[in-house]
Amino acid sequence: CVPKDQAIVQTFSLPQAAEANLEQVLEYEIERQLPLSRDEIYFDYLPMGKRGDKIGVYLFAIPKKHLAGVLDVLGSFGIVPSGVETTATALANYLLFCKKDLAGSAVIVGGHADDHEIIGVRATAGWTQAPELLFSHRVPDAEWAEVIGKELIAECLHQTPKLYGWGDAERVFHSADGEKVECEDLCILADERLGGGAHLSAATLPAFGAALRGVREARFETNVLRPAGADRGARNSLSLMN
Repeated sequence: CVPKDQAIVQTFSLPQAAEANLEQVLEYEIERQLPLSRDEIYFDYLPMGKRGDKIGVYLFAIPKKHLAGVLDVLGSFGIVPSGVETTATALANYLLFCKKDLAGSAVIVGGHADDHEIIGVRATAGWTQAPELLFSHRVPDAEWAEVIGKELIAECLHQTPKLYGWGDAERVFHSADGEKVECEDLCILADERLGGGAHLSAATLPAFGAALRGVREARFETNVLRPAGADRGARNSLSLMN
């Protein structure tokens, strides 16, 4: 699981005609959207559905140089990773795994080291409909105290009453709004879901969320190492965790 300061996560729109061959279109379009060439990155995407007369796409790109070191080290031990994703989808998957009955919109707010991260998701109870990634923001600590922090928190509180915090969530809310905001602790959710004994720390939550893909419990299926042409999902497969 790669932190967002080492990745590029952004949204953009494409003509609806591109929906039938979205991956092929992205291969050509990506260099227009990013300041890097296609050969310099690993990438994957999530369709966002129709946005007016266009379709929206979430793009997740990681420069190859950011993964080269860890892939080389793992390779020296004969380990070949099957997937790499960002904290945006890993934390969203963690929440949706722990809160199976979650319906409607929810916001994950937290911080680690010198970054603040805000992730919005919308889900329906059960597995009949795919969840939606509403937004994903990363703001360096130096910029958070400015107006942008207050604006993002105000937007979150306006969009949904369901707030979940991790890491430095309390400090994040306080620095932006100045008032205490009630939110559910993500670290506690795993104990409730797994029957106790998990005792996850804030630093391990993204890793836990990324590992859910390996047991087919990831609702957002992104993998920048996914081979070209490989199946994008196995949501209906038997769950080992279940």
